[in-house]
Amino acid sequence: MSAGISRRVLASFSSPRKASREIDRLGALEDQILEELSLGLRYKEIDDPLQLSIDTVRTQVRNLYDKLHVSSRTDALNKLHPR
Repeated sequence: MSAGISRRVLASFSSPRKASREIDRLGALEDQILEELSLGLRYKEIDDPLQLSIDTVRTQVRNLYDKLHVSSRTDALNKLHPR
């Protein structure tokens, strides 16, 4: 490996990770639902205070998973709070 490539590799590991730009593409409702998911709430616990049906919550969660390119709550929360 050349010295220039080595420097780039080391620099990529040493730079702090930033929040994903994909998070910026979420709508207000999706953002709010993601915050509720981060608190560990279930869909039924999310729909009552937001005055939504459970089907709407499911649809919004599916949409935010699509926008974040993830398939689980854990993956979505890792995008929200990168390490």
